[in-house]
Formats: sequence, structure tokens, C-alpha cells
Amino acid sequence: MVIAHIADLHLSLLYRREAIRNLKRVLEHITRKNPDHVVVTGDISADARTRELHLARRVFESYGLFHTKRLTVLPGNHDIFGGVHTAEDVLAFPSRCRHTQFEERTEKFLEVFHEVYDGALHASRKQFFPFAKIVGNVALIGANSVMEHHPLKNPVGSNGVVGKHQLSRLEKLLSSGLLDHKNKVLLIHHHFHRAPSPSWSVLPGLWGAFENQTMKLRKKRRLLKVLREYEVPLVLHGHYHETTEYVREGIRFLNAGGTLLGPDPATLSYHLLSIENGMMESHVEQLPADQRSSDEVPIPRVAVLHAAA
Repeated sequence: MVIAHIADLHLSLLYRREAIRNLKRVLEHITRKNPDHVVVTGDISADARTRELHLARRVFESYGLFHTKRLTVLPGNHDIFGGVHTAEDVLAFPSRCRHTQFEERTEKFLEVFHEVYDGALHASRKQFFPFAKIVGNVALIGANSVMEHHPLKNPVGSNGVVGKHQLSRLEKLLSSGLLDHKNKVLLIHHHFHRAPSPSWSVLPGLWGAFENQTMKLRKKRRLLKVLREYEVPLVLHGHYHETTEYVREGIRFLNAGGTLLGPDPATLSYHLLSIENGMMESHVEQLPADQRSSDEVPIPRVAVLHAAA
């Protein structure tokens, strides 16, 4: 079983149009590798516009991937709340997050991509998340970590959480017996590690305080406890814009957040993961980016911080 893992595409018809070209480059590279499945762990759109989601759908269709056995996608915070692109957006964005219809945006995301969830298993008839898809010898388990707006806990929509009700359903799904004898992989958008201060920061303490409050997965310890209890050895995620691997509490994490937006703008990257007989091996595939100039309006550094998630 071979899985290609990408994340944080941030597609937009108004800004960063090179992202569309670069996604096509990545998918061309992936299709030449001929994996069994492609996983996208969130932030498909840049601005939570339905037309951006339909754009992604058309691109996946054009590469023959738009099928439940070939593709699994998850929402990220940009798919629900959007992001900032201009200086004017910086001041207006918290208000936009406050007025976002969270459930409506989540339902719209699922509606656009509904075919790729055909045959998925659920712990509740009323709640979509979490879900599980059996693909070959792998159980892909999708959790929604996008957190509803909160003036203190999630003021700009980029924090995440798997709430107690979703966590309870996750335990029910994992203990049901339906996933027994499968290689279990959790798919989620938010990262589990603390992001380091960027090298350009002259105020690393200030950056750390910012990241700690607005770019994290809240209550991750209880989620880690469930993953350990039910022997889920691997987590695929995005959110933080790097293509990296790390281990926490015996669980392996692959972050594909740097697929199109990694620290080197000239390089695109993704994870290629092989799972066989309980053994999991992965490596990072890299390819050159399309570096034609972007249409994006220059924005101040502070806006980049808000957009970084």
C-alpha cells in the first residue's frame, strides 16, 4: 500500500495563482509514482470560497484521483475561515472569523467532496467526524481539528481542537472491531509539535507567545492518550508549513504542510509512504516549483503570521 501525502495547498483564483500551477506539478509527479491513494490533510482553499474547493475538485478529477479509493481529503482552518492577503485584511480578519458560519462552511466542504467519502464508516449517524475508510490493508481515520471561533481561545480561526464529543466517537470507532487487523493511520490538519521561532525573528519570545495562542492544537494530550491506547502508530497532518517527520510519545508524525509553501520557495515536496505487513516507511519527494511571479499584493510581515496557519 503506497500513499502520497500532501497538505496546505491554499488555492485561490485571486491570489497566489502559482499555487494552482504548482499543485498540477505535484500531482503529475505523484501520478508517475502511481501510489494507491492520495491524502490531503487540510487547507485546500486559501479563502474558504466554494469556488476554490470546486477548483481543487476539478484538478483532482483531471488526474483521475477523484474517487473514494484514490483520494481522501480533510478540511483545514483556511477551508472554514479563510485567510489574509492584503494589509486591509489584517484588521478585518478577526471580525470575519467571528461571523463565519462554522457548521455551514463545514457542510459545504463535505458537499463538494462527498464522493471521496463513499463507503466511509462513522461512529454516529448524526455526526460526520470522525470517519474511517478501509483502503487495502490500511484504515484511514479522519478527524476534524478545525476549531470554532472563540474570542480568546481561537480569535483568528487558526487554533485547532478535537473536542470531547468527537474524541468519544473516535474511541467508539477504534473499539468497534471494524478496524481490527488494519494498519491504522490518523488524518488531521493541525500539528502536534511546538513550532520553532523563525530564523528571521528578532523577537523570538514574542513569536513564541503568538504561536502558542493562535497556531496550536488544543488539548492534544488527551488525543495522544487515545492514539496510544488503541495503537494508532502514525499521524498525517499539515498546518505548519514544513515537510517534516517527528516522533512524540512513541507515535510517528508526518507533516506535509510544506507541499507548496515550504521554507524554500523554489522547491515543492510531499511524503510518499509505504505500508506493508505492519511496517511503515516514508521518504520526502522533492521537485522544482513554478516560480513565475505571483499576483498577490505585498503584505506586511504581521499578515504573513496570520496566514502562516
